[in-house]
Amino acid sequence: MTVERCTRAPGAAVRPGTPSPLPPALAPGLPVAAAAALAVLLAPGGAAAADLRVGPSEAYTDLDDALAAASSGDRILVTPGTYTGDYRVTRKVEIVGVGRGRVVLQGAGGTVLELTSGASGSVVRRLTVQGGNGRHGGGISASGGSFHFEKVVVKDSYASASGGGLYCGSADCTVVDSTFKKNAADGDGGGLAASGGTLTVERSRFLANTTLGRGGGLFGHQATVLVDDSDLVDNVNDGVAPYGGGGGASFNSCPWVSFTRNLVRGNLASVMGGGVAMLASSGELIGNLVEDNEATLNMGGLGLQAGDYDVIGNVVRWNRCSVAAGGIDFLYTTGGVMRNNVVYGNEAGQTAGGILIEDGIGDVYNNVVAYNTSVYGGGGILLGRGSVGEVAWNTVYGNDSGGMTTDGIGSIEGSDTRFRNNVSVFNVDSGFGAEGSRTVDVAWNDAYGNGSGVFDYAGDADLEGASGNLSVDPLLSLAGTGDVADDDPRPGAGSPVVDAGDPSFTDPDGTRCDMGAFGGPHGASWSDLPVDFGW
Repeated sequence: MTVERCTRAPGAAVRPGTPSPLPPALAPGLPVAAAAALAVLLAPGGAAAADLRVGPSEAYTDLDDALAAASSGDRILVTPGTYTGDYRVTRKVEIVGVGRGRVVLQGAGGTVLELTSGASGSVVRRLTVQGGNGRHGGGISASGGSFHFEKVVVKDSYASASGGGLYCGSADCTVVDSTFKKNAADGDGGGLAASGGTLTVERSRFLANTTLGRGGGLFGHQATVLVDDSDLVDNVNDGVAPYGGGGGASFNSCPWVSFTRNLVRGNLASVMGGGVAMLASSGELIGNLVEDNEATLNMGGLGLQAGDYDVIGNVVRWNRCSVAAGGIDFLYTTGGVMRNNVVYGNEAGQTAGGILIEDGIGDVYNNVVAYNTSVYGGGGILLGRGSVGEVAWNTVYGNDSGGMTTDGIGSIEGSDTRFRNNVSVFNVDSGFGAEGSRTVDVAWNDAYGNGSGVFDYAGDADLEGASGNLSVDPLLSLAGTGDVADDDPRPGAGSPVVDAGDPSFTDPDGTRCDMGAFGGPHGASWSDLPVDFGW
């Protein structure tokens, strides 16, 4: 039996200096802490939390009976076995699977485990929940309170609306060390959906979940969300425009999202954001590995729209889309930065293989952008269609835009552009291209070995030899395999781009800034990448 502090009955309070209510025979020799605890238990009206055991040979053979008998604060210990039913929790309890072997709650036609607002404070641990069928929350639903889920497996469940595995509605939910596998929703959040409240997900896995709405693995709407150190793998968003988005995860109208140190791999979105999609939200995406995701239309890796986002220290590679932005896209953004990311090997069927800012505001600093491909322009970094931003201290090489003049770094269609301290080399055509921009400011860059040589600076950016621009070999160590993991894009010994950047800026060591991704104030900020490139 566990002992918890309980409230003394009215009128039973002890005045200062009053002797302990312990019976005389029990008081002598007891440690102070033990005496105090026993005093509480023996006080008039006192009651301790109880352990209720569930199992074939236990006091309760069915979880329903234990839930009916439990008082608020009790702990229900469920022994290994399969328990079939749809269970409703209306008071605060802890439900824990114990013993060796799996504890399985098998659905009986509805939501398997429903936690109401009256159950706020409840904890669910070490259970497998499967075979559920509900509207909001096929496996588990939790509404109007605070709930903790730990070492829970939710699988093979279905929701006709949102949250095939778990639905959190206007609730504060914490999910730790849990797995959501092969769940489905006709609405949003194949694995998990949170609407309102707060959601914290740590060290969890979202595997092969599907949705016809948004967020194949995970969906948040008007919720404050933290997702850390978790895996989103092989999830599918199979919706139609405008609702399809976020094969791995999707966040809509969230006041803040912190998405950090996660693996986002092999997810598919039918419209946009093969890996992660965010719309009308604010947040940070830091230290994630986003690889081999696909969007049927736009934004193969990360699709960030109509908000303010910091995208820092991610590796975004081998993602694909059929239209625009194979790697990362800022669309209609009000601000934000992409910094110290490695973006390579991404493909766009039309425009912008690597990074795109489109009708949005954002800055692109200290990224390595390599081996990305597109068909109609913007192989590496592209500012297009009315975008505003600064592109500075990036190393861009080996990109291909299908014969267009914006292979490395480019701006088109009325954008306001500032290119400073970049190294753009060995791209298939141009190193820099700026055509049709409202404003173009290209200074203190290096372009070398692009196309046939005359395309180092193209269009309005034909500024070689002016404003500090160079056309020299930066002496990078590039293996030519198409994999950045085989390269060292740092300037080699004696490189002419060292101490050759805008003299208004310094490197962390106090010297004049270098050109490229390893120069300037953030040139040394590479230690937290999710892939060790040896830099």
